[in-house]
Amino acid sequence: MKILTKADILAAKDLEAEPVEVKEWGGEVLIKRLSGVEAEVARGLIKQHQRGDDLKDAFALMAKILAMTIVNEDGSFTFEGEEDIVALQDKCSAVLSFLFEEAMKLNSLAKDASEQAEKN
Repeated sequence: MKILTKADILAAKDLEAEPVEVKEWGGEVLIKRLSGVEAEVARGLIKQHQRGDDLKDAFALMAKILAMTIVNEDGSFTFEGEEDIVALQDKCSAVLSFLFEEAMKLNSLAKDASEQAEKN
């Protein structure tokens, strides 16, 4: 197997988006893989949420993570800004939960959240 160079690693297309079917919405969304920096921001949001127990905060967390991970075909964010995040919270809770779990799995954040919950 080839030993990768710095150029190989930096040129690798490892932040691709995966299509996820959302029957309730009549189509698919693209959930992107987060960069290291983006994943740390997401972990920070999760840790911050785990310190509270407000249900409204749970939907705010889901909406923020989904805004970070749902992208258009060109890679641009589908949801941008606080107004979009608030509007996303008004969508079906089952769909939000499903997409949140998909984003967490794709980005290996589910394990981090579980480990953090066990520490608390």
